[in-house]
Amino acid sequence: ENNLQSGVRCNLFGKGNTLPDVQVGDIVRFHRLKVDQFNGRLQLKTTKGFSWLVFNGSTTQSSHPKVTISKEDYAKVEELRNWYESIKHKLVEVVSLTSETKLCNIKPESFFKCVGYVIRVVPLVSNTSCLLTVTDGSKVCYSSFRRRGLIELELSPIIKQYCFDICVFGELVNEVLKLTPGSIVNLDCVHAKNVPPSIVDTVQMELKLIPIAASHGWIELTLPSNPHSCNGFKVLNKDDERAKKLTKEIHDLRATLDIKVSKVNEEHARPLQESLTITDFPLNPFKLLEEVKSSNVPNKFRLRVKIIAVKPSIIQECIIGICGTCDQFIRFNDTFLKEVVFNDTMQCINCKNDLMNITYAFEILVLDSTGLLQVNVFDKEAHRFFNNIKPSLLLRDENIRLNYENKLKRICNEGKSLDYEDELPWVEICVCSFHSISQPNHPRYSLFGTSLI
Repeated sequence: ENNLQSGVRCNLFGKGNTLPDVQVGDIVRFHRLKVDQFNGRLQLKTTKGFSWLVFNGSTTQSSHPKVTISKEDYAKVEELRNWYESIKHKLVEVVSLTSETKLCNIKPESFFKCVGYVIRVVPLVSNTSCLLTVTDGSKVCYSSFRRRGLIELELSPIIKQYCFDICVFGELVNEVLKLTPGSIVNLDCVHAKNVPPSIVDTVQMELKLIPIAASHGWIELTLPSNPHSCNGFKVLNKDDERAKKLTKEIHDLRATLDIKVSKVNEEHARPLQESLTITDFPLNPFKLLEEVKSSNVPNKFRLRVKIIAVKPSIIQECIIGICGTCDQFIRFNDTFLKEVVFNDTMQCINCKNDLMNITYAFEILVLDSTGLLQVNVFDKEAHRFFNNIKPSLLLRDENIRLNYENKLKRICNEGKSLDYEDELPWVEICVCSFHSISQPNHPRYSLFGTSLI
């Protein structure tokens, strides 16, 4: 009673409905718990043969159909119930995994549940783990720590103040890697671990970890490696009230941060418009095309631009076949159409020794107030741009093909007068710069991490 925070933590693991459904104020009886210690605190963990009994009001739940409850048990339940009634008015704050926690209120050495807006998903170490970055619109007071994964395109310092990186391991990795930026997820049983200074010093320089402004320290967030130990995560439907509310909050935050970032970079804030594309880095600051052209190569950028041309302009002609043996490639024609539509593959017409890789390859010409830039779109990133629709399906299904033709017409100036570009929507894209072998002194630019909506 003198210290309500000194209770023992119980970590319960089990599959499906093998765990008790408990609420604050319930009384529980556990069998076969192992006493352990973590960071100087005692904790109890389930072991083989674990069983439970829950007293909630006048009813009981049990992990076994046949259970014996003695007079001494009932007496102890009554004693604990009276004790709880006498002290519950002293509980200023009750932290429960059944309630949601804002990221700004996370405490070290705790488990919590939250709803987050997905900023990015980055695979680490041959896809055996991944990094899930989320925000709920609140400003965090701890810096995100991770033990692995040098990230090529880090978030800006301003954006990091609103995000947390969550490390995901084990069976959940493949499911988390399917998430896309902008998804709203319900995260259950996230573990917030305090990170000792000695570990921070060892890893920080190697992974280029930079603390946020006014940081209270480092916290490592992880999802359980075993999805059966909790609900893990769930993608919320767009019609879910929590998803609607958070989406609006993040939209408002993005508008605010665009203005903040532009002030930091001494730029004029551009008006925020809805984009017809989404990227893997929705909160990174936008760069102007003149900045892109003057930056060191290689590099990566997020842009807000207008697409004034797509080459080839016919969507079928954006589909090509490439031979991995002789590097022969072929663009769309009648023979190509017949082979690919029905077989998804095509034998190389040159060497006859290999099947051609059927993919997309095209170019876009983009514009902003500072200039023009030609951007290549090919292979995996082109597949992503078309939402991973197979080229064969695009050729075979007229409805799908017309859908994507209409999407391109909405964002592209192709065939229109130059005056029409004022009416074109802004689109959000990510591009990377690189040197080609054939022209090492002339940087080239390719699209990445961008999808049509």
